[in-house]
Amino acid sequence: MVLKSELSFNKDGLPKRLVDLDATISSGGALFFVEATDWNFHIISHTWRTVANSMKNRCGEILKAMGWTREMDPDGHIYTKAFNDPSLFKGLSYYNALIDFFIILQSDGVKLIWLDIISTNQYDAIETATEMVNMGGFYGLSLGCYVLPHGIGTENGYKVLDTQSNIPRWFSRVWTLQESVLPQNVYFLVEKFDEQIIEYIKSENVNHAHDNVWIDWDDNDTYEKEVGEKLSSKGGGDRSRRKIASSSNLYALGARAYFEMMGTYLGVRVHGLEDLSPKLFEDFYEQFGEIASGNQEIIMETIVKQVRVRNASSEEDRVLGILGMMGFKEVHQLEKNRGLSAQVVSLAKLLFAEKGSIDELLLNLCASEYEGYEVNGISWAPDLTPDPDDSRAQFRRYFIDYVILKHYEAEVVNVGDDGSLHLKAQTATAKLVRSNDVSGTSYYITVGPMMITLSHDTDLDDNLPIHAYYANESERSWYGGMMVAAPNIHKLKSYPTNHKHMDICDITLVYLGDSHQDPHKKGCTCILMACIPIGKNIYHKIGVVHPKPSFAIRARRLFHMKATNIVIGGVGGDLTPYLKNDCQVALKSLSASA
Repeated sequence: MVLKSELSFNKDGLPKRLVDLDATISSGGALFFVEATDWNFHIISHTWRTVANSMKNRCGEILKAMGWTREMDPDGHIYTKAFNDPSLFKGLSYYNALIDFFIILQSDGVKLIWLDIISTNQYDAIETATEMVNMGGFYGLSLGCYVLPHGIGTENGYKVLDTQSNIPRWFSRVWTLQESVLPQNVYFLVEKFDEQIIEYIKSENVNHAHDNVWIDWDDNDTYEKEVGEKLSSKGGGDRSRRKIASSSNLYALGARAYFEMMGTYLGVRVHGLEDLSPKLFEDFYEQFGEIASGNQEIIMETIVKQVRVRNASSEEDRVLGILGMMGFKEVHQLEKNRGLSAQVVSLAKLLFAEKGSIDELLLNLCASEYEGYEVNGISWAPDLTPDPDDSRAQFRRYFIDYVILKHYEAEVVNVGDDGSLHLKAQTATAKLVRSNDVSGTSYYITVGPMMITLSHDTDLDDNLPIHAYYANESERSWYGGMMVAAPNIHKLKSYPTNHKHMDICDITLVYLGDSHQDPHKKGCTCILMACIPIGKNIYHKIGVVHPKPSFAIRARRLFHMKATNIVIGGVGGDLTPYLKNDCQVALKSLSASA
Protein backbone atom coordinates (compact mmCIF):
# COMPACT_ATOMS: atom_id res chain seq x y z
CA MET A 1 0.00 0.00 0.00
CA VAL A 2 2.79 2.40 0.90
CA LEU A 3 6.54 1.99 1.19
CA LYS A 4 8.05 2.64 4.58
CA SER A 5 10.26 5.33 3.03
CA GLU A 6 7.18 7.09 1.59
CA LEU A 7 5.51 7.69 4.95
CA SER A 8 5.32 11.42 5.56
CA PHE A 9 5.32 12.67 9.14
CA ASN A 10 4.82 16.05 10.70
CA LYS A 11 8.40 17.33 10.90
CA ASP A 12 7.29 20.19 13.12
CA GLY A 13 5.61 17.79 15.54
CA LEU A 14 8.60 17.34 17.84
CA PRO A 15 8.10 15.79 21.28
CA LYS A 16 7.22 18.10 24.12
CA ARG A 17 10.38 17.14 26.05
CA LEU A 18 13.31 14.72 26.08
CA VAL A 19 15.15 13.03 28.94
CA ASP A 20 18.67 14.41 29.45
CA LEU A 21 20.52 11.20 30.31
CA ASP A 22 23.75 12.76 31.63
CA ALA A 23 21.95 15.18 33.94
CA THR A 24 19.47 12.58 35.17
CA ILE A 25 22.08 9.89 35.85
CA SER A 26 24.31 12.27 37.79
CA SER A 27 21.44 13.79 39.80
CA GLY A 28 21.17 11.02 42.37
CA GLY A 29 17.38 10.90 42.34
CA ALA A 30 15.87 13.42 39.92
CA LEU A 31 14.62 13.63 36.33
CA PHE A 32 15.91 16.28 33.96
CA PHE A 33 14.30 17.18 30.64
CA VAL A 34 15.25 19.43 27.75
CA GLU A 35 13.17 20.85 24.94
CA ALA A 36 13.35 18.96 21.65
CA THR A 37 14.67 21.31 18.96
CA ASP A 38 15.46 18.70 16.29
CA TRP A 39 15.28 14.96 15.64
CA ASN A 40 18.72 14.13 17.07
CA PHE A 41 17.46 11.88 19.84
CA HIS A 42 16.69 8.20 20.38
CA ILE A 43 13.39 6.62 21.32
CA ILE A 44 12.51 3.63 23.51
CA SER A 45 10.13 0.77 22.78
CA HIS A 46 9.06 -1.36 25.72
CA THR A 47 6.03 -2.90 27.38
CA TRP A 48 4.61 -1.33 30.51
CA ARG A 49 5.54 -3.43 33.52
CA THR A 50 6.12 -2.65 37.24
CA VAL A 51 8.87 -0.07 36.74
CA ALA A 52 6.87 1.86 34.16
CA ASN A 53 3.64 1.87 36.14
CA SER A 54 5.44 2.75 39.40
CA MET A 55 7.19 5.70 37.76
CA LYS A 56 3.92 6.93 36.30
CA ASN A 57 2.18 6.68 39.68
CA ARG A 58 5.03 8.42 41.51
CA CYS A 59 5.00 11.30 39.01
CA GLY A 60 1.25 11.57 39.60
CA GLU A 61 1.76 11.77 43.36
CA ILE A 62 4.33 14.55 42.94
CA LEU A 63 2.06 16.54 40.61
CA LYS A 64 -0.89 16.14 42.98
CA ALA A 65 1.20 17.30 45.95
CA MET A 66 2.17 20.48 44.11
CA GLY A 67 -1.44 21.14 43.09
CA TRP A 68 -0.71 20.78 39.39
CA THR A 69 -3.58 21.35 36.94
CA ARG A 70 -3.76 21.56 33.17
CA GLU A 71 -5.01 25.14 33.45
CA MET A 72 -1.90 26.29 35.34
CA ASP A 73 0.47 24.52 32.94
CA PRO A 74 -1.03 24.58 29.40
CA ASP A 75 2.41 24.57 27.74
CA GLY A 76 3.89 21.86 29.99
CA HIS A 77 6.73 24.02 31.35
CA ILE A 78 5.93 23.28 34.99
CA TYR A 79 5.96 19.52 34.35
CA THR A 80 9.36 19.83 32.62
CA LYS A 81 10.92 21.25 35.81
CA ALA A 82 8.77 19.40 38.36
CA PHE A 83 11.15 16.50 39.04
CA ASN A 84 14.54 18.24 39.37
CA ASP A 85 14.71 17.64 43.15
CA PRO A 86 16.87 14.51 43.87
CA SER A 87 14.84 13.71 46.99
CA LEU A 88 11.76 12.90 44.88
CA PHE A 89 12.98 9.50 43.63
CA LYS A 90 16.13 8.79 45.65
CA GLY A 91 16.31 5.21 46.90
CA LEU A 92 13.22 4.00 45.05
CA SER A 93 13.86 0.60 43.48
CA TYR A 94 11.97 1.31 40.27
CA TYR A 95 13.83 4.60 39.78
CA ASN A 96 17.13 2.78 40.27
CA ALA A 97 16.10 0.21 37.67
CA LEU A 98 15.38 3.07 35.26
CA ILE A 99 18.77 4.63 35.95
CA ASP A 100 20.49 1.28 35.31
CA PHE A 101 18.85 1.26 31.90
CA PHE A 102 19.88 4.88 31.28
CA ILE A 103 23.50 3.98 32.05
CA ILE A 104 23.37 1.25 29.38
CA LEU A 105 22.13 3.79 26.84
CA GLN A 106 24.69 6.34 27.95
CA SER A 107 27.53 3.84 27.45
CA ASP A 108 26.25 3.27 23.90
CA GLY A 109 26.64 6.96 23.12
CA VAL A 110 23.05 8.10 23.68
CA LYS A 111 22.48 11.62 25.03
CA LEU A 112 18.76 12.35 24.71
CA ILE A 113 15.78 9.98 24.64
CA TRP A 114 12.02 10.08 24.41
CA LEU A 115 10.48 7.62 26.87
CA ASP A 116 6.69 7.65 27.06
CA ILE A 117 6.59 6.90 30.79
CA ILE A 118 8.05 10.26 31.76
CA SER A 119 8.61 12.34 28.62
CA THR A 120 4.86 12.78 28.24
CA ASN A 121 2.73 14.03 31.12
CA GLN A 122 0.50 10.99 31.49
CA TYR A 123 -1.96 13.08 33.53
CA ASP A 124 -2.49 15.72 30.84
CA ALA A 125 -5.08 14.33 28.41
CA ILE A 126 -4.48 17.05 25.79
CA GLU A 127 -0.71 16.70 25.80
CA THR A 128 -1.00 12.90 25.68
CA ALA A 129 -3.41 13.05 22.74
CA THR A 130 -1.18 15.45 20.79
CA GLU A 131 1.92 13.35 21.39
CA MET A 132 0.00 10.21 20.46
CA VAL A 133 -0.89 11.40 16.97
CA ASN A 134 2.66 12.67 16.37
CA MET A 135 4.25 9.51 17.70
CA GLY A 136 4.75 8.13 14.20
CA GLY A 137 7.21 10.94 13.61
CA PHE A 138 8.91 10.29 16.96
CA TYR A 139 9.70 6.75 15.82
CA GLY A 140 10.14 7.45 12.12
CA LEU A 141 12.31 10.58 12.23
CA SER A 142 14.46 10.14 15.35
CA LEU A 143 17.98 8.66 15.24
CA GLY A 144 16.87 5.17 16.24
CA CYS A 145 14.84 3.03 18.60
CA TYR A 146 16.10 0.82 21.44
CA VAL A 147 13.83 -2.16 22.17
CA LEU A 148 13.50 -3.85 25.55
CA PRO A 149 11.47 -6.96 24.67
CA HIS A 150 10.63 -7.80 28.31
CA GLY A 151 10.22 -4.26 29.62
CA ILE A 152 12.36 -2.08 31.90
CA GLY A 153 13.82 -3.67 35.03
CA THR A 154 11.90 -6.95 34.82
CA GLU A 155 13.07 -10.25 36.28
CA ASN A 156 13.67 -11.41 32.73
CA GLY A 157 16.15 -8.61 32.13
CA TYR A 158 17.58 -8.85 28.64
CA LYS A 159 17.14 -12.59 28.17
CA VAL A 160 16.14 -13.99 24.81
CA LEU A 161 13.11 -15.79 26.28
CA ASP A 162 11.48 -15.15 29.63
CA THR A 163 11.85 -17.34 32.71
CA GLN A 164 9.10 -19.65 31.42
CA SER A 165 10.80 -19.89 28.01
CA ASN A 166 8.08 -17.82 26.37
CA ILE A 167 8.45 -15.39 23.51
CA PRO A 168 9.03 -11.85 24.85
CA ARG A 169 5.86 -9.97 25.73
CA TRP A 170 6.89 -7.21 23.32
CA PHE A 171 5.77 -9.33 20.37
CA SER A 172 2.21 -9.63 21.68
CA ARG A 173 1.29 -5.99 22.24
CA VAL A 174 -0.58 -3.65 19.88
CA TRP A 175 1.50 -0.57 20.68
CA THR A 176 4.81 -2.24 19.79
CA LEU A 177 3.59 -2.95 16.25
CA GLN A 178 4.39 0.49 14.81
CA GLU A 179 7.39 0.81 17.11
CA SER A 180 8.99 -2.12 15.30
CA VAL A 181 8.12 -0.92 11.80
CA LEU A 182 8.64 2.84 11.70
CA PRO A 183 12.15 3.56 13.07
CA GLN A 184 15.02 4.14 10.67
CA ASN A 185 17.20 2.03 12.98
CA VAL A 186 16.04 -0.53 15.53
CA TYR A 187 18.38 -1.87 18.22
CA PHE A 188 17.32 -4.80 20.37
CA LEU A 189 19.08 -5.03 23.74
CA VAL A 190 19.75 -8.70 24.46
CA GLU A 191 22.11 -10.94 26.42
CA LYS A 192 24.30 -13.35 24.50
CA PHE A 193 23.54 -17.08 24.48
CA ASP A 194 24.40 -18.97 27.61
CA GLU A 195 27.24 -21.47 27.24
CA GLN A 196 24.85 -24.45 27.28
CA ILE A 197 23.08 -23.22 24.13
CA ILE A 198 26.35 -22.39 22.41
CA GLU A 199 27.78 -25.82 23.12
CA TYR A 200 24.57 -27.49 21.95
CA ILE A 201 24.69 -25.67 18.62
CA LYS A 202 28.36 -26.55 18.16
CA SER A 203 28.04 -30.22 19.09
CA GLU A 204 24.78 -31.02 17.33
CA ASN A 205 25.32 -28.83 14.26
CA VAL A 206 21.61 -28.11 14.43
CA ASN A 207 20.12 -27.69 10.97
CA HIS A 208 17.90 -24.63 11.19
CA ALA A 209 17.49 -21.64 8.94
CA HIS A 210 19.66 -19.50 11.21
CA ASP A 211 22.08 -22.10 12.62
CA ASN A 212 25.68 -21.42 13.61
CA VAL A 213 25.15 -17.69 13.90
CA TRP A 214 25.92 -15.95 17.22
CA ILE A 215 28.30 -18.62 18.48
CA ASP A 216 31.49 -16.58 18.78
CA TRP A 217 30.04 -13.37 20.18
CA ASP A 218 33.33 -11.60 20.79
CA ASP A 219 35.00 -12.33 17.45
CA ASN A 220 33.65 -9.67 15.12
CA ASP A 221 35.57 -11.01 12.14
CA THR A 222 34.03 -14.47 12.54
CA TYR A 223 30.59 -12.94 13.00
CA GLU A 224 30.83 -10.78 9.91
CA LYS A 225 32.03 -13.71 7.85
CA GLU A 226 29.17 -15.93 9.06
CA VAL A 227 26.59 -13.25 8.39
CA GLY A 228 28.00 -12.40 5.00
CA GLU A 229 28.19 -16.00 3.80
CA LYS A 230 25.15 -17.60 5.44
CA LEU A 231 22.57 -14.83 5.43
CA SER A 232 23.28 -12.84 2.29
CA SER A 233 20.34 -14.44 0.49
CA LYS A 234 17.82 -13.61 3.20
CA GLY A 235 17.21 -9.99 2.29
CA GLY A 236 18.53 -6.67 3.46
CA GLY A 237 18.30 -4.95 6.76
CA ASP A 238 20.52 -4.05 9.66
CA ARG A 239 22.61 -7.01 10.84
CA SER A 240 24.86 -4.89 13.03
CA ARG A 241 25.93 -6.05 16.46
CA ARG A 242 27.86 -4.12 19.05
CA LYS A 243 28.73 -4.83 22.63
CA ILE A 244 27.41 -2.45 25.27
CA ALA A 245 30.44 -0.90 26.94
CA SER A 246 29.01 -1.00 30.46
CA SER A 247 28.19 -4.74 30.33
CA SER A 248 30.11 -7.96 29.80
CA ASN A 249 27.33 -9.83 28.03
CA LEU A 250 24.86 -7.27 26.70
CA TYR A 251 24.61 -6.41 23.02
CA ALA A 252 22.67 -4.02 20.82
CA LEU A 253 21.50 -5.89 17.73
CA GLY A 254 20.17 -4.47 14.49
CA ALA A 255 16.64 -5.59 13.62
CA ARG A 256 17.70 -8.18 11.06
CA ALA A 257 20.45 -9.50 13.34
CA TYR A 258 17.95 -9.90 16.16
CA PHE A 259 15.50 -11.85 14.02
CA GLU A 260 18.28 -14.15 12.82
CA MET A 261 19.47 -14.68 16.40
CA MET A 262 15.94 -15.40 17.63
CA GLY A 263 15.50 -17.93 14.86
CA THR A 264 18.56 -19.81 16.05
CA TYR A 265 17.54 -19.65 19.68
CA LEU A 266 13.99 -20.78 19.09
CA GLY A 267 15.12 -23.56 16.80
CA VAL A 268 17.29 -24.94 19.59
CA ARG A 269 15.09 -24.29 22.59
CA VAL A 270 11.54 -24.91 21.44
CA HIS A 271 11.86 -27.20 18.42
CA GLY A 272 9.17 -29.90 18.69
CA LEU A 273 7.59 -28.48 21.84
CA GLU A 274 4.03 -27.49 21.00
CA ASP A 275 3.44 -25.72 24.30
CA LEU A 276 6.37 -23.42 23.52
CA SER A 277 5.56 -22.92 19.87
CA PRO A 278 7.14 -19.72 18.52
CA LYS A 279 4.20 -19.17 16.15
CA LEU A 280 3.63 -15.60 17.28
CA PHE A 281 7.24 -14.71 16.60
CA GLU A 282 7.20 -16.55 13.27
CA ASP A 283 4.07 -14.70 12.17
CA PHE A 284 5.64 -11.40 13.16
CA TYR A 285 8.92 -12.23 11.43
CA GLU A 286 7.14 -13.26 8.25
CA GLN A 287 4.95 -10.20 8.02
CA PHE A 288 6.98 -7.42 9.64
CA GLY A 289 10.57 -8.60 9.94
CA GLU A 290 11.40 -7.38 6.47
CA ILE A 291 9.51 -4.12 6.94
CA ALA A 292 11.36 -3.40 10.17
CA SER A 293 14.70 -3.95 8.48
CA GLY A 294 14.20 -2.57 5.00
CA ASN A 295 12.21 -0.41 2.61
CA GLN A 296 9.19 -2.69 2.37
CA GLU A 297 5.53 -2.07 1.68
CA ILE A 298 3.24 -1.58 4.66
CA ILE A 299 0.00 -3.39 3.90
CA MET A 300 -3.16 -2.28 5.67
CA GLU A 301 -4.65 -5.76 5.65
CA THR A 302 -1.60 -7.13 7.47
CA ILE A 303 -1.80 -4.35 10.04
CA VAL A 304 -5.44 -5.22 10.68
CA LYS A 305 -4.52 -8.87 11.13
CA GLN A 306 -1.74 -8.06 13.60
CA VAL A 307 -4.01 -5.76 15.61
CA ARG A 308 -6.54 -8.58 15.98
CA VAL A 309 -4.09 -11.14 17.30
CA ARG A 310 -2.25 -8.80 19.69
CA ASN A 311 -3.14 -7.76 23.22
CA ALA A 312 -4.03 -4.29 24.44
CA SER A 313 -4.71 -2.81 27.88
CA SER A 314 -7.63 -0.89 26.41
CA GLU A 315 -9.61 -1.83 23.31
CA GLU A 316 -9.30 1.70 21.93
CA ASP A 317 -5.54 1.15 21.80
CA ARG A 318 -6.22 -1.02 18.75
CA VAL A 319 -6.74 2.26 16.90
CA LEU A 320 -4.53 4.62 18.89
CA GLY A 321 -1.59 2.22 18.67
CA ILE A 322 -1.42 2.30 14.85
CA LEU A 323 -1.87 6.02 14.20
CA GLY A 324 1.83 6.39 13.45
CA MET A 325 1.60 3.99 10.52
CA MET A 326 -0.91 6.33 8.89
CA GLY A 327 1.75 8.98 8.31
CA PHE A 328 -0.08 12.06 9.59
CA LYS A 329 1.48 15.37 8.57
CA GLU A 330 -0.66 17.76 10.59
CA VAL A 331 -1.13 18.08 14.33
CA HIS A 332 -4.44 16.69 15.54
CA GLN A 333 -5.77 15.96 18.99
CA LEU A 334 -7.72 12.92 20.11
CA GLU A 335 -9.64 12.23 23.25
CA LYS A 336 -8.87 9.01 25.09
CA ASN A 337 -11.25 6.74 26.98
CA ARG A 338 -13.92 6.86 24.29
CA GLY A 339 -14.04 3.21 23.27
CA LEU A 340 -12.93 1.31 20.18
CA SER A 341 -15.76 2.25 17.81
CA ALA A 342 -15.49 5.95 18.66
CA GLN A 343 -11.77 5.82 17.93
CA VAL A 344 -12.44 4.18 14.55
CA VAL A 345 -14.61 7.20 13.74
CA SER A 346 -11.85 9.54 14.94
CA LEU A 347 -9.33 7.71 12.78
CA ALA A 348 -11.56 8.09 9.72
CA LYS A 349 -11.95 11.82 10.37
CA LEU A 350 -8.20 12.26 10.83
CA LEU A 351 -7.45 10.43 7.60
CA PHE A 352 -10.02 12.46 5.70
CA ALA A 353 -8.66 15.70 7.15
CA GLU A 354 -5.23 14.88 5.73
CA LYS A 355 -6.58 14.72 2.16
CA GLY A 356 -4.15 13.91 -0.64
CA SER A 357 -2.68 10.43 -0.80
CA ILE A 358 -3.45 9.79 2.86
CA ASP A 359 -7.14 10.03 1.98
CA GLU A 360 -6.78 6.84 -0.05
CA LEU A 361 -6.09 4.91 3.15
CA LEU A 362 -9.81 5.08 3.85
CA LEU A 363 -10.53 3.09 0.69
CA ASN A 364 -7.82 0.60 1.61
CA LEU A 365 -9.45 0.22 5.03
CA CYS A 366 -12.68 -0.67 3.21
CA ALA A 367 -10.85 -3.30 1.16
CA SER A 368 -8.88 -4.70 4.10
CA GLU A 369 -11.99 -6.13 5.79
CA TYR A 370 -14.11 -8.54 3.80
CA GLU A 371 -16.94 -8.52 6.33
CA GLY A 372 -19.06 -5.58 7.38
CA TYR A 373 -18.41 -4.05 10.78
CA GLU A 374 -21.53 -4.52 12.91
CA VAL A 375 -21.53 -1.04 14.42
CA ASN A 376 -23.95 1.74 13.59
CA GLY A 377 -22.56 4.09 11.00
CA ILE A 378 -19.25 2.34 10.28
CA SER A 379 -20.01 -0.91 8.49
CA TRP A 380 -17.26 -0.02 5.95
CA ALA A 381 -14.45 -0.14 8.55
CA PRO A 382 -12.32 -3.13 9.58
CA ASP A 383 -13.36 -4.93 12.74
CA LEU A 384 -10.37 -4.54 15.06
CA THR A 385 -11.80 -6.48 17.99
CA PRO A 386 -9.45 -9.20 19.31
CA ASP A 387 -9.38 -12.47 17.41
CA PRO A 388 -6.49 -14.68 18.63
CA ASP A 389 -6.81 -17.11 15.71
CA ASP A 390 -7.91 -14.56 13.10
CA SER A 391 -9.28 -17.23 10.80
CA ARG A 392 -10.51 -14.49 8.47
CA ALA A 393 -7.01 -13.31 7.65
CA GLN A 394 -5.76 -16.90 7.45
CA PHE A 395 -8.41 -17.61 4.81
CA ARG A 396 -7.60 -14.55 2.79
CA ARG A 397 -3.91 -15.36 2.64
CA TYR A 398 -4.75 -18.89 1.56
CA PHE A 399 -7.12 -18.04 -1.27
CA ILE A 400 -6.01 -14.72 -2.66
CA ASP A 401 -3.16 -12.27 -2.64
CA TYR A 402 -3.24 -9.19 -0.48
CA VAL A 403 -5.98 -6.78 -1.45
CA ILE A 404 -4.12 -3.53 -2.06
CA LEU A 405 -5.80 -0.77 -4.00
CA LYS A 406 -3.42 0.85 -6.47
CA HIS A 407 -5.88 2.64 -8.75
CA TYR A 408 -8.79 4.44 -7.16
CA GLU A 409 -12.20 4.67 -8.82
CA ALA A 410 -14.13 5.77 -5.75
CA GLU A 411 -13.50 9.13 -4.10
CA VAL A 412 -14.00 9.93 -0.42
CA VAL A 413 -15.94 13.18 -0.20
CA ASN A 414 -16.69 13.28 3.54
CA VAL A 415 -16.80 11.37 6.82
CA GLY A 416 -20.01 11.73 8.82
CA ASP A 417 -20.15 12.37 12.55
CA ASP A 418 -21.35 8.80 12.98
CA GLY A 419 -18.37 7.49 11.03
CA SER A 420 -20.25 6.91 7.78
CA LEU A 421 -18.15 7.12 4.64
CA HIS A 422 -19.44 9.46 1.94
CA LEU A 423 -18.21 8.32 -1.46
CA LYS A 424 -18.51 9.33 -5.07
CA ALA A 425 -18.48 5.97 -6.81
CA GLN A 426 -19.91 3.78 -9.53
CA THR A 427 -22.43 1.18 -8.43
CA ALA A 428 -24.20 -1.84 -9.86
CA THR A 429 -27.37 -3.53 -8.59
CA ALA A 430 -27.44 -7.24 -7.73
CA LYS A 431 -29.29 -9.81 -5.64
CA LEU A 432 -28.20 -12.31 -3.01
CA VAL A 433 -30.04 -15.58 -3.67
CA ARG A 434 -30.37 -18.92 -1.88
CA SER A 435 -30.79 -22.11 -3.89
CA ASN A 436 -31.57 -25.75 -3.10
CA ASP A 437 -31.08 -28.54 -5.60
CA VAL A 438 -29.83 -32.10 -5.76
CA SER A 439 -26.31 -30.87 -5.04
CA GLY A 440 -27.40 -29.25 -1.80
CA THR A 441 -27.69 -25.64 -0.68
CA SER A 442 -25.76 -22.81 -2.26
CA TYR A 443 -25.77 -19.03 -2.27
CA TYR A 444 -25.02 -16.78 -5.19
CA ILE A 445 -25.16 -13.19 -6.33
CA THR A 446 -26.77 -12.21 -9.61
CA VAL A 447 -25.40 -9.07 -11.18
CA GLY A 448 -26.30 -8.11 -14.74
CA PRO A 449 -25.77 -11.15 -16.97
CA MET A 450 -23.48 -12.85 -14.45
CA MET A 451 -23.85 -14.93 -11.33
CA ILE A 452 -21.36 -15.16 -8.48
CA THR A 453 -21.89 -18.54 -6.85
CA LEU A 454 -20.62 -19.74 -3.47
CA SER A 455 -19.71 -23.38 -2.90
CA HIS A 456 -22.37 -25.98 -2.17
CA ASP A 457 -23.32 -27.39 1.25
CA THR A 458 -21.65 -24.65 3.20
CA ASP A 459 -23.04 -22.05 5.56
CA LEU A 460 -22.64 -18.36 4.87
CA ASP A 461 -20.52 -17.93 7.98
CA ASP A 462 -17.74 -20.00 6.41
CA ASN A 463 -15.08 -18.32 4.34
CA LEU A 464 -15.57 -19.43 0.74
CA PRO A 465 -14.12 -18.94 -2.70
CA ILE A 466 -16.66 -17.93 -5.32
CA HIS A 467 -17.18 -18.72 -8.98
CA ALA A 468 -18.68 -16.37 -11.53
CA TYR A 469 -20.40 -17.44 -14.71
CA TYR A 470 -22.86 -16.14 -17.26
CA ALA A 471 -26.51 -16.89 -16.57
CA ASN A 472 -26.81 -18.42 -20.02
CA GLU A 473 -25.80 -22.07 -19.53
CA SER A 474 -24.37 -22.32 -23.04
CA GLU A 475 -21.94 -19.49 -22.30
CA ARG A 476 -20.97 -20.64 -18.82
CA SER A 477 -17.36 -20.20 -17.81
CA TRP A 478 -15.83 -20.26 -14.34
CA TYR A 479 -13.65 -17.65 -12.71
CA GLY A 480 -12.32 -17.66 -9.16
CA GLY A 481 -12.83 -14.85 -6.70
CA MET A 482 -14.06 -14.31 -3.17
CA MET A 483 -17.14 -13.15 -1.33
CA VAL A 484 -18.01 -13.44 2.34
CA ALA A 485 -21.35 -12.23 3.62
CA ALA A 486 -21.52 -10.43 6.94
CA PRO A 487 -22.43 -12.17 10.23
CA ASN A 488 -25.86 -10.58 10.41
CA ILE A 489 -26.96 -12.69 7.44
CA HIS A 490 -25.54 -15.84 8.95
CA LYS A 491 -28.93 -16.55 10.49
CA LEU A 492 -29.88 -17.98 7.12
CA LYS A 493 -27.53 -20.92 7.54
CA SER A 494 -30.45 -22.81 9.17
CA TYR A 495 -32.97 -21.53 6.67
CA PRO A 496 -35.78 -24.01 5.73
CA THR A 497 -34.74 -26.14 2.75
CA ASN A 498 -38.11 -26.42 1.04
CA HIS A 499 -37.46 -23.62 -1.42
CA LYS A 500 -35.60 -24.15 -4.65
CA HIS A 501 -34.65 -20.51 -5.22
CA MET A 502 -35.28 -17.56 -2.94
CA ASP A 503 -34.13 -13.96 -2.98
CA ILE A 504 -32.56 -13.02 0.32
CA CYS A 505 -31.93 -9.33 -0.25
CA ASP A 506 -30.97 -6.70 -2.78
CA ILE A 507 -27.28 -6.02 -3.16
CA THR A 508 -25.39 -2.98 -4.42
CA LEU A 509 -21.82 -3.43 -5.60
CA VAL A 510 -19.59 -0.37 -5.17
CA TYR A 511 -16.54 -0.11 -7.41
CA LEU A 512 -13.65 0.93 -5.11
CA GLY A 513 -10.81 0.56 -7.62
CA ASP A 514 -8.21 -1.85 -8.95
CA SER A 515 -5.63 -3.85 -7.06
CA HIS A 516 -1.96 -4.57 -7.68
CA GLN A 517 -0.71 -6.56 -10.65
CA ASP A 518 -1.61 -10.23 -10.52
CA PRO A 519 1.50 -12.37 -9.83
CA HIS A 520 0.59 -14.58 -12.78
CA LYS A 521 0.70 -11.51 -15.06
CA LYS A 522 -2.95 -11.74 -15.99
CA GLY A 523 -3.58 -8.11 -15.21
CA CYS A 524 -5.07 -6.15 -12.33
CA THR A 525 -8.30 -7.05 -10.62
CA CYS A 526 -11.07 -4.83 -9.33
CA ILE A 527 -12.22 -4.52 -5.72
CA LEU A 528 -15.99 -4.38 -5.26
CA MET A 529 -17.71 -3.64 -1.96
CA ALA A 530 -20.99 -5.52 -1.53
CA CYS A 531 -23.65 -3.57 0.36
CA ILE A 532 -27.32 -3.82 1.35
CA PRO A 533 -29.41 -0.70 0.59
CA ILE A 534 -30.81 0.72 3.84
CA GLY A 535 -32.09 4.05 2.49
CA LYS A 536 -31.86 6.33 -0.51
CA ASN A 537 -28.21 6.12 -1.59
CA ILE A 538 -27.33 4.79 1.88
CA TYR A 539 -25.76 1.35 2.20
CA HIS A 540 -24.55 -1.14 4.79
CA LYS A 541 -21.41 -3.04 3.78
CA ILE A 542 -21.64 -6.83 4.08
CA GLY A 543 -18.56 -7.98 2.19
CA VAL A 544 -15.93 -7.54 -0.50
CA VAL A 545 -15.77 -9.18 -3.91
CA HIS A 546 -12.23 -9.64 -5.17
CA PRO A 547 -12.39 -11.52 -8.48
CA LYS A 548 -9.49 -12.80 -10.49
CA PRO A 549 -8.38 -10.62 -13.41
CA SER A 550 -10.22 -12.66 -16.04
CA PHE A 551 -13.51 -12.11 -14.23
CA ALA A 552 -12.60 -8.55 -13.29
CA ILE A 553 -12.58 -7.52 -16.94
CA ARG A 554 -16.21 -8.61 -17.24
CA ALA A 555 -17.13 -7.14 -13.85
CA ARG A 556 -15.90 -3.69 -14.85
CA ARG A 557 -18.30 -3.70 -17.82
CA LEU A 558 -21.23 -3.70 -15.38
CA PHE A 559 -20.35 -0.20 -14.20
CA HIS A 560 -21.63 1.91 -17.07
CA MET A 561 -23.34 4.62 -15.07
CA LYS A 562 -21.62 7.78 -13.88
CA ALA A 563 -20.29 7.95 -10.36
CA THR A 564 -22.92 9.05 -7.85
CA ASN A 565 -22.76 10.25 -4.26
CA ILE A 566 -23.50 7.45 -1.81
CA VAL A 567 -23.11 6.87 1.93
CA ILE A 568 -21.65 3.69 3.42
CA GLY A 569 -23.11 3.78 6.90
CA GLY A 570 -24.65 1.00 8.91
CA VAL A 571 -27.58 0.03 11.06
CA GLY A 572 -25.84 -2.30 13.48
CA GLY A 573 -25.92 -6.06 13.55
CA ASP A 574 -29.51 -6.84 12.60
CA LEU A 575 -30.30 -6.43 8.91
CA THR A 576 -33.51 -8.46 9.04
CA PRO A 577 -35.72 -5.51 7.99
CA TYR A 578 -33.77 -5.25 4.75
CA LEU A 579 -34.20 -8.90 3.77
CA LYS A 580 -36.98 -10.03 1.45
CA ASN A 581 -40.40 -10.42 3.04
CA ASP A 582 -40.55 -14.20 2.76
CA CYS A 583 -37.10 -14.42 4.36
CA GLN A 584 -38.33 -12.31 7.28
CA VAL A 585 -41.27 -14.65 7.77
CA ALA A 586 -38.99 -17.67 7.70
CA LEU A 587 -36.66 -16.10 10.24
CA LYS A 588 -39.56 -15.31 12.58
CA SER A 589 -40.73 -18.90 12.25
CA LEU A 590 -37.27 -20.17 13.13
CA SER A 591 -37.09 -17.87 16.17
CA ALA A 592 -40.49 -19.04 17.37
CA SER A 593 -39.61 -22.73 17.02
CA ALA A 594 -36.30 -22.18 18.84
